Amino acid sequence: MPGMKRTGIAAATVLVCTMAIASPARADLPAADTEWTEQSPTSAWFQSSLFTAAEADDELWVGGYQGQVEIFWPPATWSTVLLRPPKPLLRRRSGGSWQEVDLPWMNYGLISDMEAAGTRDLWVLGARFIWGQGNSYLARWDGSAWTTVSAPFPAYVSMDLAAASDAVFVANVDRAWERRVHTYTGGQWTTGPESLAVSQLASHPEGGAWLLGDDGGARVVARWDSDSWQNIPLPEGSTVNRIYPLGQDHLLARVDGSHYQRWDGSAWTPAGPPTTFAASDATLSPSGALWLSGGSRVANLVGSTWSIRSAPLPDYGSGFSIRSITTAADRLWITGGRSDRPVAAFTTP
Repeated sequence: MPGMKRTGIAAATVLVCTMAIASPARADLPAADTEWTEQSPTSAWFQSSLFTAAEADDELWVGGYQGQVEIFWPPATWSTVLLRPPKPLLRRRSGGSWQEVDLPWMNYGLISDMEAAGTRDLWVLGARFIWGQGNSYLARWDGSAWTTVSAPFPAYVSMDLAAASDAVFVANVDRAWERRVHTYTGGQWTTGPESLAVSQLASHPEGGAWLLGDDGGARVVARWDSDSWQNIPLPEGSTVNRIYPLGQDHLLARVDGSHYQRWDGSAWTPAGPPTTFAASDATLSPSGALWLSGGSRVANLVGSTWSIRSAPLPDYGSGFSIRSITTAADRLWITGGRSDRPVAAFTTP
């Protein structure tokens, strides 16, 4: 993912900055009091879910998989056998409805990550299944057409994605079981620096690409600056666990496992009190409030206090796994799924 992905996949840590933000006309309600309206994309296939979401051209894009069929084998064990690989699930929300999007050269596969590098510049990362083998898949949407790009490695293994206006980045596990960053610019891939082991790549349409990793045994957070990764100072006396780009020169990080701090381009400042909430994703709402998501919970910072809500969609309870929290078209969206269907819901702060 997430300077020197989020970002690999995994999909996949938080920071909040002191940059000036215009006072919203209406403050967000605490997460504990916020109601969500479900508007999930439809899928014709059983066993479907969403892994990732992104905002591009003021539209929400969601991606995942659908139609995977597997059985427990041998019976009465936890081992599974894949009978049919999944088909990719990609939808864009335009004009108040979901539109199905087909990817070139991808009949069977899944979408694990999406990152926008600008208004009309969206990158999709995933796996394409050919004869049961998962191969890496990378494609770019320029606002009118798709272009596939050959990844620097054929097999899909623990990959991560980030995008900037002048480059795209992926990370994967090499033969030494180290995660290396690969940079695609000018139609060519380069790898390295070799001393850098990537923990996370991440990016933001307005904030460029960021990296969290270890360089020669030292923890680093870096931002892509035209042609190289530039380290930023680390929070003094703290270990950065995860990063979340929020905008131009605006980064959120989770540090020491239970604290969040914000980088505003020149300094770190605390974001709220310590919390056990370990976010997998973070965003700013249309009014500028900081929101987090993780597991089946969401949280937001209200003044100097975290407000946390479990199971924001009561009909699903804790069975709704939230993979992304994203702002698009003046709405705040949470997306993810259960084992059998994709789920998306919005609120208008």
